[in-house]
Parts: sequence; structure tokens; C-alpha cells
Amino acid sequence: MDKLSELMNKPVISLFEGENVGFVESALLDKKLKKIKCLIVNNSPDPATRKCLPANSKLKTGSHAVVIKNRGSLGEYVPEQHLPNCPLNAEVFDSDGNYLGLVKDCALGPDYTLAEIVLDDAQYPADRVLSASPGTVVLWLGSPAARPKSAAPAKKTSAAAEEKTPGAGSKEQKPEQENGQEPAERHEEALLPGTIYADFSYLLGRKATEDIYNRRRERIVRRNSIVTLGTLAACKRFGKLVALARCAVKIY
Repeated sequence: MDKLSELMNKPVISLFEGENVGFVESALLDKKLKKIKCLIVNNSPDPATRKCLPANSKLKTGSHAVVIKNRGSLGEYVPEQHLPNCPLNAEVFDSDGNYLGLVKDCALGPDYTLAEIVLDDAQYPADRVLSASPGTVVLWLGSPAARPKSAAPAKKTSAAAEEKTPGAGSKEQKPEQENGQEPAERHEEALLPGTIYADFSYLLGRKATEDIYNRRRERIVRRNSIVTLGTLAACKRFGKLVALARCAVKIY
């Protein structure tokens, strides 16, 4: 196992029970993308059935499946603690704000450490990661000696200070409406990578092998179409991301 993308969608096999306990849905890494902390495993389209599988030396990963000792290896999935931040297909910028491309893959080292960030036409050592969040990675390309230290989080402004603004006491202004409608957040949502769940961004560029419909039987994904940000946004809106993950295949 040497690529992060190869882990995605792999079945997880319990050695003791001799059964498939789910598939790898995504991964949780540390804040600097240095190491995979756990794999997110699911055995159904329901997010409530997710489990957390710690990534350590006891975890065996073969070419076709991940093998665990028994079901006891799976821990509880707590959304607040285990929010996936898989960097696949994240946008990459340098510290000067220059766009470098999308993360196509990540080369893995021993014990599930990240060795390299792989873009379309370049590879960067993982220790170049300055900061990261779901959908975005910032790299430091300058001298290691000149690398800035991590900035402290911004302090929250007190409620009293937030209310102390010019014209205080006036009614809260509502966003402007266009043609009597609310601002088109739902239309812009499909164009913003930050609004897409990072654990499904690896599907970008794959081909859907089935038609996907919403509850009203309206087709939202066409068979043999290529998965785009708009595809992910539509599936997110109608709760069909897992259905898309099950039918999207790589194009070779």
C-alpha cells in the first residue's frame, strides 16, 4: 500500500469473524497532514453506522482489502472528533496565494504517514504542508529556516463588542433579494469546493455507472457522466453521496 487513493472504497475484512464489516469511506488525518489517524468505515448508506478504525501497525492493508483482527478493532464514530479531512482533490496554494493545482493523490510512508502530496505535474514532500482544511491545502515553498510558525487562532469577539456598531439599535438588515427571491445560495453552492464534504471529493473525475434519482424520481446523475463539483453538490442536497460513491468508478 503506497497511495491514499488506493485505500478508498476498500472492503474491511474481520479475520476472527471471517466477514466483510464495511468499506473505507474516508480518512481522518492530523491538522498538518503528517499522518492518517483513523479510517472511516461504513457498511451502509446511513452515516449513523460509521465506525472509526485507528490506523496503526496492527492494521494490515493488502492489494484488495484491509484486514483487521476482529470487530472490536472498530471504535465509535464521533462526528465532532472524527470529521474526515481527506486531502484528495483539495485545492493547493502556496503561502503567497499562487494556485498550484489539485491533490491527485498522496504517497504513503511507514505506519500510515504521508510522504508526498501529488499534484497533476508536481510532487511536494508532506513536510511542506503549512496548513490544511477540508478542500484546501497551503504549502510552504520557501526556505525551511524562514518558515513561519503556526498562527494562534483568532480570538472571538465578545457579544457586547459585536453589537456595538454604528446605528446600533436599528433592526437587523436582511440580505438583498433578487426579483423577490432569497439570495441564490443554493445555486452558488455547487461551485464552491468548500461546501462539498471532503470525504467524497475523491470521486471527482470518476464515471457514474448508474443513473441516480431523488425522491421525486428526478434524475440528478446521468449514467456514464463524469463526476464534477456540481454532481457532488446535487448528491449532497438530496442525500445521495453514498449512492454516488458506490457506483462511481475510476477512468483508466
